[in-house]
Amino acid sequence: MTKVIQRLALSLVMLTSFSILSHAQAFKKDDIVIDLGVNFSYYNTTNQSSAPGSAVQSSHLGGGVYSAGVEYGLANWFGVGVKLRYDDYITKDSVTHPHPSATGYDALIIANFHFIKTKHLDIPIGVGYGYSGLKYTTQDSVASNLSGRGAIFDVHVDPRIYFGNHIGINFHVAYTYFGYPEVIYNDNKTGNKPNTSNLTATGINIGVGLQFKF
Repeated sequence: MTKVIQRLALSLVMLTSFSILSHAQAFKKDDIVIDLGVNFSYYNTTNQSSAPGSAVQSSHLGGGVYSAGVEYGLANWFGVGVKLRYDDYITKDSVTHPHPSATGYDALIIANFHFIKTKHLDIPIGVGYGYSGLKYTTQDSVASNLSGRGAIFDVHVDPRIYFGNHIGINFHVAYTYFGYPEVIYNDNKTGNKPNTSNLTATGINIGVGLQFKF
């Protein structure tokens, strides 16, 4: 078993070395790559109210993520960029059964490392960090709402396949963290004083998209 692992590791090193030394590369310095994507997200959430003695509540959240980004090649193996995302979460109130409206928006700075690539294949591995906002509105008679602002961080792998020199498809796999230190809950019906809580979410994003290289 150890010999098999060693051989696989050696093969990966040889493939990486060949890719870096290849003259025809799918990513190089001064390249500009624009990408569009549709993703599915699934997160585990924890919510801690600021009220004394409140218990930590755990739940799940998932839905669709629509993204657009641009990356610039600072070097043949390194690129930086920005990515904008719109989150449309799937929700259902287990008590009153309506479907609340839950949406989010994110803006991230991206850093990608392009160590594995050939003429038509590029597999950047990177990180992203930025700003995130969340809004949740019930669709019942109370019409309460929840809103929060915080940070987003992700570690991602985005394999890109090019059909020529400029157009291709990409796949996205990421581990994502959200942190909202002060989420505000308003009960619009009764007029109670807003409550605040600390909300975090961790999970995965998996998706597919298109990219255009210039």
